[in-house]
Amino acid sequence: MKASDKVDKAIIRLLQTDEPFFATVIMSQERIETRDVPTMAVDGVSKFYYNPDFVDTLTFDEVKGVVVHEIEHIINKHSLRKQGRNHNKFNRACDYAINLHVLEQGYVLPKGGLVDAQYKDMTPEQIYAALPDDPEDGKGKSGEGEGNGDPGGCGGFVDPKSPDRKDKDGNPAPMNEEELEEAEREVDKNLRTALTVAEKAGKLSAELARRIRADLEAKVDWREVLSRFVCERSQDDYSYARPSTRYIATGAIMPSRFSESFGTVCLLMDTSASISNDLLSQAASELLACLELYELVKEDPTLTCIYCDSAVAGVEVLEPGDTPEPKGGGGTRFSPAFAKMKELEEDFCGAVYITDGHCNDFGPEPEIPVLWALTIDNKHFNPPFGEVMRLGE
Repeated sequence: MKASDKVDKAIIRLLQTDEPFFATVIMSQERIETRDVPTMAVDGVSKFYYNPDFVDTLTFDEVKGVVVHEIEHIINKHSLRKQGRNHNKFNRACDYAINLHVLEQGYVLPKGGLVDAQYKDMTPEQIYAALPDDPEDGKGKSGEGEGNGDPGGCGGFVDPKSPDRKDKDGNPAPMNEEELEEAEREVDKNLRTALTVAEKAGKLSAELARRIRADLEAKVDWREVLSRFVCERSQDDYSYARPSTRYIATGAIMPSRFSESFGTVCLLMDTSASISNDLLSQAASELLACLELYELVKEDPTLTCIYCDSAVAGVEVLEPGDTPEPKGGGGTRFSPAFAKMKELEEDFCGAVYITDGHCNDFGPEPEIPVLWALTIDNKHFNPPFGEVMRLGE
């Protein structure tokens, strides 16, 4: 079996039977076969490298394990966390941090991988401080070369490069601080997409979900989430209607990313008495600001608002500058609002539901993505579909 087929098969196995979250993360990366890396590597942003000679030495289970190892580098953002540290030493620290976890999940790594129980539950930064220096570390000093070595022997990471800027020799320059911040936002977007795919497949471990969400929720401002959700829905999505041609030869039908048109987002408001009109108005204003994106493609930004307590209390179409006038004030049910949204027969590409989460009446899952925007810290809210964020100041 060719090395490329071996890698493809490992990813397909992750998607179909093992862990679709991992598969979706690695499918967001450009796969590059190269002998410039000794084993496998990722830049942590958009590129996944593998050496065919290395892949040929591995069993299928080892290939799958090393792919998962690389995915862990991505989801833990190791290439974005290195800062000024020695590349090889930090790569070793990251391997120690993730390899125990990879093995605990039942995956297999090649012999010689860096595994040491004394580093269990330690961060790469903590491990880095505890690690002794190694003569090989001098080859990976920050700013020297691309850090293409693999001191752990079972996959590493390389420094991400600027998509636009060149160094003095005409090669892509290392990312600056602004580019790293943008890269991290893109990684977070891919992680959220992967969470949604895994949840819909019903194959997302509670531990993995907790770990990823803890990182995402710790630093995300709700306004940024709203903006990201609207822009993401308006520009692209994955669809099986246009399958990816990359996997056809393997017999697997995979979704491709496409861009057709700028759909609109529907705002659903829980107008039960426990939620203030001020917070509802603030969220609607933020969402309208996000929709200014549509003006770039000559479309008028409007926002359809459905007000619902135990039943639909009203529908309103807002334009920038409008002030919403929420209606209702009784109990809480979600299903009437979703039913009303479907009844409107508008070309909605996503829905944002503002609520305190004190309700279990969800109804059938809509055919479009849903973002639940909680007005309180409701840890018991666990909807059967959609992404959850917490509104705040």
